[in-house]
Amino acid sequence: MVRWLFLVAPLILVFPSKCQDDYIPVTLESGELTLNLRNSATRWIPCLVTLLCLFVVALACNGDDGDDTADREEQRALLEAIILTETDVPETMFEVSHAFSTNEQAAEGAEDPAAELEQFETWGRQLGLSASYVLSPGSGAATFLGVQSDANVYDDDQGCHRSYEHDVSAAREADWTTAFSQITDVEVTELDASNIGDEAYWLRVTGTTIDAPKSLMAIDQVVIRVGRVRAFLRADSRYPVDAVRDASQGQVETWAQLVENRIRQGLGG
Repeated sequence: MVRWLFLVAPLILVFPSKCQDDYIPVTLESGELTLNLRNSATRWIPCLVTLLCLFVVALACNGDDGDDTADREEQRALLEAIILTETDVPETMFEVSHAFSTNEQAAEGAEDPAAELEQFETWGRQLGLSASYVLSPGSGAATFLGVQSDANVYDDDQGCHRSYEHDVSAAREADWTTAFSQITDVEVTELDASNIGDEAYWLRVTGTTIDAPKSLMAIDQVVIRVGRVRAFLRADSRYPVDAVRDASQGQVETWAQLVENRIRQGLGG
């Protein structure tokens, strides 16, 4: 799920080291699925069995665990192939975070982790990956200050669509003026994203920095769904205070279309 409200600090001030397709910021760590061999044994094996039978069952359980591991590795490879990398962002930027998230890990940052986890499982979310890039120190004047690229894979298209719809609803209900209190003259615009993905939602927040020297800030957030994969892209950029408010939209659209193409390739479409 995309977490739209970056209430602690937006990228324009401090890019969050906690990130996360769909959704953001959450603590992302690697994790593997494991089989509970004890429960499997007590469920299927009678009390009086030979040591040989136990050994055979153990081998079968290990085989299932291998299948789960193979599935998880396939999910990881798919997500890695989708998100933006350092070669995709400006050379003045470097990666500050790169982490996978299981449903349990992604739910940790929610107000109600148990309810969040239940929602993830209802949607059929399998795994997520988030990467964040920020401007290198000493880079001087630069347009893009931070870029975040997330991808999440689901069991099927329907669950992924439900997750996407949830994110769009949350974005439309959010109080963006309060969320980005470090800028004034806040304008919130929904941009046309009809040429991106099976469905996509693009939100741009612009405003003038409070502190001098004043600049025009733009925060682009794009949710993209292609099949059973939902991706999220965020780009924070800075311009002279008198710049037009649609500056850099072309680059954000290029990134969004790049992510879409990678999803289609990864899904074999």
